[in-house]
Amino acid sequence: MEGRAHPLSEALATKYALDREIGRGGMATVYLANDIKHDRQVAIKVLNLDLSQTLQGERFLREIAIAARLNHPHIVPLFDSGQADEYLYYVMPYVEGESLRDRLSRKKQLPVDEALRVSRQVAAALKHAHAQGVIHRDIKPENILLSDGEAVVADFGIARAIAEAGSQQITISGLAVGTPLYMSPEQASAKQGVDERTDIYSLGCVLYEMLAGEPPFTGATAQAVIARHLSEPARSVRIVRPQVPEQIDEVIKTALAKAPADRFATAEELASSLQTRPQVAQELFGARKAILSALVMMMVLVMAWWWNGQRSGQGPVAEGADVIAVLPFDAAGAGVEDLGDGIVALISANLDAVGAISTISPRSIFTAWRNRQGSLDLQGALGVGADLNAGSVLLGTVVAVGNEVRMAAELYGVDDRERLARADATGPNDALLEMVDTLSVRLLRDVWRSREPLPDFRLSAVSSGSIRAIRYYLRGEYHFRRAAWDSAAASLEMAVEEDSTFASAHWRLAEARAWTTYLGSAEERTPLEAAYRNRERLPSHDRVLVVARVMDMQGDITAIDSLQAYVGQHPYDAEGWFLLADLMVHGMPVTAQSWEDIWSAFDRALELSPSMSRAIIHPLHLSALAGDEQRYEDYLRKLAPLSREADQFAVWKDALWGAEGASESALARALAIPPTGTNTPLVDAVLQSATLGPEPVVRAFETAAAQVPAGTRERVAFETQRVKALTAFGRVAETLRPSEQISLVDPDLAATLAIETSIATGSRSPFLDEGLAHLAGRAEEDPLAGLWLAWWEMSRGDYPAATERAQAALQRAQAESSEAGQTLAKATIDWLAGAETGTGGRLDQLEIALRGVGYPPRDAGRPPPGPGPLWYVWERTAVEHPRHRLYAIERLKYSRAAGQYTTARLLLLGSALEISGDTIPAADVYRRAVRLLSTADDDVRRRFVPVEEALSRPTEPGSRYSPPHAPRPSLRTGPADAQITSPDVVGVYVIEVRGEERTHLRTR
Repeated sequence: MEGRAHPLSEALATKYALDREIGRGGMATVYLANDIKHDRQVAIKVLNLDLSQTLQGERFLREIAIAARLNHPHIVPLFDSGQADEYLYYVMPYVEGESLRDRLSRKKQLPVDEALRVSRQVAAALKHAHAQGVIHRDIKPENILLSDGEAVVADFGIARAIAEAGSQQITISGLAVGTPLYMSPEQASAKQGVDERTDIYSLGCVLYEMLAGEPPFTGATAQAVIARHLSEPARSVRIVRPQVPEQIDEVIKTALAKAPADRFATAEELASSLQTRPQVAQELFGARKAILSALVMMMVLVMAWWWNGQRSGQGPVAEGADVIAVLPFDAAGAGVEDLGDGIVALISANLDAVGAISTISPRSIFTAWRNRQGSLDLQGALGVGADLNAGSVLLGTVVAVGNEVRMAAELYGVDDRERLARADATGPNDALLEMVDTLSVRLLRDVWRSREPLPDFRLSAVSSGSIRAIRYYLRGEYHFRRAAWDSAAASLEMAVEEDSTFASAHWRLAEARAWTTYLGSAEERTPLEAAYRNRERLPSHDRVLVVARVMDMQGDITAIDSLQAYVGQHPYDAEGWFLLADLMVHGMPVTAQSWEDIWSAFDRALELSPSMSRAIIHPLHLSALAGDEQRYEDYLRKLAPLSREADQFAVWKDALWGAEGASESALARALAIPPTGTNTPLVDAVLQSATLGPEPVVRAFETAAAQVPAGTRERVAFETQRVKALTAFGRVAETLRPSEQISLVDPDLAATLAIETSIATGSRSPFLDEGLAHLAGRAEEDPLAGLWLAWWEMSRGDYPAATERAQAALQRAQAESSEAGQTLAKATIDWLAGAETGTGGRLDQLEIALRGVGYPPRDAGRPPPGPGPLWYVWERTAVEHPRHRLYAIERLKYSRAAGQYTTARLLLLGSALEISGDTIPAADVYRRAVRLLSTADDDVRRRFVPVEEALSRPTEPGSRYSPPHAPRPSLRTGPADAQITSPDVVGVYVIEVRGEERTHLRTR
């Protein structure tokens, strides 16, 4: 065997001689070997070690034995199976030839007859297997082998064996059994009772790919594909390849029906439908078929030659007109000065998604236009089109003379500068929408190349019937493009007063208000919700962003996935990049997103829009948390000319990296700035840095708090930070005084801080009893109060009491329609439900529950508590569990929300690294924790004696650890489709750990 010998080589030496690796996939590796007894070549498929250890070996082998009974010429038989050195394996004959995937890689589309023949042979194999009660569950080109012109299907019964042998563990961990590109809706949504019709659906996907050159549903990652399987009908294969007979197109549509009952009932029915396809010449002309077929072919070729001579281009529209960049029109005359920018949005919305046409996002247009200094000549316009990868650019004019307005536009190909279309429209100045619609239709007629009639499309797509509302909207667009946020908001408010259903105006108003307040503010939320209610009237570009923002507001982590897909399609949209990066920051408590990835997304937004000051704030936070002084300085330099907030960040820089005496002084000045969302992460950075040490930090907090009158909200904010700092330093006894100050104004907050202090340190807060009593009195009316009591009981290991509290909280949350309360209560109940299944089961349950929580939805009024206690309990347990330790390390390194858990989580990270053999970085983390605890209460210090013992042990070189700001290993959530329409599925995401994809679906 080439390279390092596989552990199985020795274990199987008496039966098989392993030669070399011949294939590798997400769950297994295939080796070519020699069957010693029978002197024949075989293929041995070895399940990956992580998967083998997850499965119940005996049950896997028992289940796979069922597939060994299959005996059919189009099925690869199973020779042998077993377990050796923790690896599960099975043995098949070595099939000479190639897989269907290899064939499709070389030749994207297969001849129709060949595709039908392969499909019939696979259907015959399925018929035989289904009759034996065996469902394949993973029909795909990789599992269809082509040998001597015949198709044979491999891996029958393997998917079922994995699912059955994995039992509860596989179900909980979310391991995807199947391949998303070919997975039926019922299989993707993990429904019970999947039957043979799932294989029929998968074969329909394979047939579609053989004919069209791509599967019926594609996407950036697995969950985006699954979402489309669940919600979208497959487009006709004849759109991609008109030569496919209508009869076959109908067969594919039936095989791909969403409901199993609407598909072919059996593989035999599917095979029968594929037996013959219409042979028109044979039916009409009988014995003279050869001559007449030739004549027919000649006529077709002549007609094709004539048609192509009449029309340039190969597709339904002229070459280049499939991707259009609508540039700002040149506007002149009274009353139309501010229409030039607005025309971009109107015409782009009209033409986007009409037939094969797509238009570049207006945001991308204006960014690229500014980068080119707004040159209106043809050369500058073509340069913008090239920058945006557009096929053509649309230039135009709007001229007002008296009460009449004339519009004219010309479409030019980017590559050849050829004029593809020209159109104009004239009308009174109160008929703007009609003129835009007329111009759009005339342009479309000029570029249409298909013999099909013009498709129906939505005119006035920006979409208001009020000309006054449209004019206010366009004026708002004019101000928005020039970063005049207040003026933009004023015009847009007038637009929505004129038309309360004007979705585009509501969305733009939400964006303008976010610039002057913050994302998630009440001022932004109201118009955002109005835009969402009327989202069907939005252009497709904006609809994705609105849906993603609302998903974010509801705590749905897959909002990140939607925006990742969006910026992939619209890479020049600065606002899209900013929203993606901002949501990635919000989602860090769940995704443990790489800081490098977040910085990159913000940097892309700043590259496209250098004046976007909002895109600098979070990068500064992360730079501070990472201890990256140079990066912090770079972002601070960018912020200085844009915002007065730069002065505050400069003070924090001195606190974090100044000389020791200066740092304490700078920290006192920094803390004198009232706590906000801007400086809370910087407080965390101070606590985690351990540069000052506990005493200077505690003194600075005391000084800052004493300068603010007691009994005020400002004092509460200071004292809250003080409690978190004291907890991080293990000085639990000193939290009493600030807790009493907080309790005067917000007793709920004081009580929850006492609980978290007690959980984080293992030492009872002096305010704990009073806090618990307060929450017990509030639990009847506030579901969140009941949840905090449940979390306290859970942290003590009293699962029955915690379950009772959580169930009561859920009932109250349902009665009050509190989304946040319901989401958090369900996560808690899910965790507790797994408490009796053993450590691994509890961890699986809680991980899925917490990923389902995302970042909790924001009920009106105040944000809910994050599930900090839940995550900390999970991390504390996961560090000791091999299957979850990797993700625990990623969370502990990248999740920025630390606060009072700062030291506790450092200790967990050190422990996890030490267990993993990364002793050098573990020692570094331990030293930071020990320094933070240098002035801790005796009770707290006694709990961390093992840390000092660990520091006395020798360390080893060759660490696998990377610093917090380095790219993390492959652990991700991937893009999801924001347009999921299934009533049950509300989110789909994939986690990839060590090459293994785990697909999760969140259901109502």
